[in-house]
Amino acid sequence: MATDPNLLINQFAVQFLHSIGNNNPSDKTIAFVAAWATQEGGGTTNTCSYNFLNTMQTAPGSSSCTNIGIQSYPNMQTGVQANAAALKNGSYPSLLHALQTNDLGNLGLSNSSMASNVAGDLSVWLSGSRTISTDYISKILTLAGIQKPTIDTTTSSDSTGNSSSYPASCAPWDFTCTIASFASSTTMRQVLILAVGLVIVLIGIHITFAGGNQ
Repeated sequence: MATDPNLLINQFAVQFLHSIGNNNPSDKTIAFVAAWATQEGGGTTNTCSYNFLNTMQTAPGSSSCTNIGIQSYPNMQTGVQANAAALKNGSYPSLLHALQTNDLGNLGLSNSSMASNVAGDLSVWLSGSRTISTDYISKILTLAGIQKPTIDTTTSSDSTGNSSSYPASCAPWDFTCTIASFASSTTMRQVLILAVGLVIVLIGIHITFAGGNQ
């Protein structure tokens, strides 16, 4: 990658956001992804070409460039698609939703703290652990232009929707998001289990009475 790294990172940020479904990314959302890539240092602090977010997602023509399996990609398009695929694998729902919808509030870019579930997803990206990595996230926000970054460090949700809300936020008109949030909640799962149990009991009663009437 002989071109100016900052130029490449910004090109990556725009293409990456398009690839995850944000066709009209705001300047601040682009700046956030560029800051995230800068903090990760893919292709600049290692030899992992076109892998700005340091994912281990394999792709056609990719090869391992570190001893933990981070990939190097043959071109920008492959790198963008691989990084997007990694973010969309189900482990980062709140971060994905915030980036798709220019949710500056939950990203910590609009006079507010980064939401704990977004911070949790970023921490999983870094280490595989949902324990919030405040230093890592603060550096990303600082690089994105936030002078005094703050992070909500209360218990964050995991990819199954436990604890904090999932996704990070839902617009009032976003019914798909609202349904996903409701369906992923612990309460909803408990209701479904109770309903299934009730159906089984009713079937058992029906069979008992049907047998007694023969």
